[in-house]
Amino acid sequence: MSRPPDHPQVAKPQIGALLINLGTPDAPELQAVRRYLAEFLSDPRVVEIPAIAWKPILHGMILRTRPRRSAEAYSKVWTNEGSPLAVIAKRQAHALRNGLGEHIRVEYAMRYGNPGIAEAVERMTAAGCDRILAVPMYPQYCAATTATANDAVFAVLAGMRVQPSLRTLPPYYDDALYIEALRANLTRQLAALDFEPQRLLLSFHGMPQRTLALGDPYHCHCRKSARLVSEALGRDVDVAFQSRFGRAKWLEPATDATLAAYPQNGVTRVAVAAPGFAADCLETLEELGIRGREAFLKSGGEHFALLDCLNDSPEGMTMLQQLVTRELEGWLPRAPDTDGRNIMARVAIVTGGTRGIGEAISIALKDMGMQVAANYAGNEERARAFSERTGIASYKWDVADFDACQEGVKKVESDLGPVDVLVNNAGITRDATMKRMDRAKWAEVIDVNLGGVFNMAKAVFEGMTGRGYGRIVNIGSINGQAGQYGQVNYAAAKSGIHGFTKALAQEGARFGVTVNAIAPGYIDTDMVAAVPEDVLGKIVARIPVGRLGKAEEIARGVAFLVDEDGGFITGSTMSINGGQHMY
Repeated sequence: MSRPPDHPQVAKPQIGALLINLGTPDAPELQAVRRYLAEFLSDPRVVEIPAIAWKPILHGMILRTRPRRSAEAYSKVWTNEGSPLAVIAKRQAHALRNGLGEHIRVEYAMRYGNPGIAEAVERMTAAGCDRILAVPMYPQYCAATTATANDAVFAVLAGMRVQPSLRTLPPYYDDALYIEALRANLTRQLAALDFEPQRLLLSFHGMPQRTLALGDPYHCHCRKSARLVSEALGRDVDVAFQSRFGRAKWLEPATDATLAAYPQNGVTRVAVAAPGFAADCLETLEELGIRGREAFLKSGGEHFALLDCLNDSPEGMTMLQQLVTRELEGWLPRAPDTDGRNIMARVAIVTGGTRGIGEAISIALKDMGMQVAANYAGNEERARAFSERTGIASYKWDVADFDACQEGVKKVESDLGPVDVLVNNAGITRDATMKRMDRAKWAEVIDVNLGGVFNMAKAVFEGMTGRGYGRIVNIGSINGQAGQYGQVNYAAAKSGIHGFTKALAQEGARFGVTVNAIAPGYIDTDMVAAVPEDVLGKIVARIPVGRLGKAEEIARGVAFLVDEDGGFITGSTMSINGGQHMY
């Protein structure tokens, strides 16, 4: 049914993720900082004093004195790119966008300052986002951070005639993904120091003590995060609270007092981390990195290290991508499984996927409800016929070309979505005895059969770990296990695949990514058909089942390994060879 000519334009529906940070002034200048502080300190979630009493204090005293001091502090950490918080927030959004794929629109906004939440939400809805996940970048819940960020999103929707569906990211203070990200990130940074810290201080942003009595769980969340990080690191940590403001009693112990007291207690080497901040900002870089360092050294300290926040580090982005993907569950496309279940419409790439074993695998994955991209390198006419016959999209690139693999995966993800399944099937033979084997024959087979496995895995692995799900199956060979006369290049490449599989499986396991291999025996394909008849007859005679295998039998093995219920199988090699080699 066509749209009437006078019907308004309607954007294609999209899913959106909005990353929300606290905020920053537009410049380290007096007027910009005054505008920012006026907005920030006027929020009743931040200052819980009746407006009739607070406004005279704010405008009559605080905004006359504090902006100048704050502007000086900002000027010490401002970069050529701008505010550290704004720069990192932009990088986080870019990295998340790359990890999730182009089918999910990612924006970032500040609760106070620019870019504002209203502007971001309006931009997202105008682009067609009818479902939005709001992502307050605060691991520990606090009314003055998480709640006010959500308030601002709700307020924008309150003024809309057509509202998008909305979800909000829950606090993740005790989430295993968060704790693992901190463990890995802090371990890496501590190992790089040129001294051994006697104490590791975890500094959280402070809050008035009375917020705890009023039921705000922030203090409890911080304490639990610290305990879990301590257990994950296998070392004791200290906890303190920074950024005190006003005369009211705040959460204790205070970070500045803790740092000043360390040397008096014999602690002269300290590392400080701020796990409650998703990105480095004024409070970490200036308050801790400059003033905190000065106070510690002035009191007799000798070595001080401020560790980076998670920022857009690999550990931080892996965590964020997994958290967001989990919260988007149910909004992403789904397709019926062959047994009637509903599974995610997973996207699969099969290299060498338009002929032989690859063709059978492509068809098997499509029959599972997956969106399949079949890669090929040369025969365009055959690839076109394959796509017309099967309805499976075919994509041309050379797996031996690293850059081509990167671009090929980007194209597939642009068309179909993030890649969840990779089957490395592409392979060639250039058989010759060692006497006749030249460097070109060796290199060509290694580059395609083994180099192609690395190139393709490199192109998809980070996205898979970031989303917390992936299945990689590498097609090896019986000749990689047993060797074969005249195939030193082929046997070496296929044997390398089995080692590669075991190593990568160890890296992907904790992120929900399995890596397995299949070692086919002699399968009735064009490649095997090229073997001289007398040689092939001798091979079949050594196969206990008395025949060549079928491509569909390999495809069924792949289907088993990529199934969503196969998460406990990783680092394994499945031999499908009719009993010819029991390895």
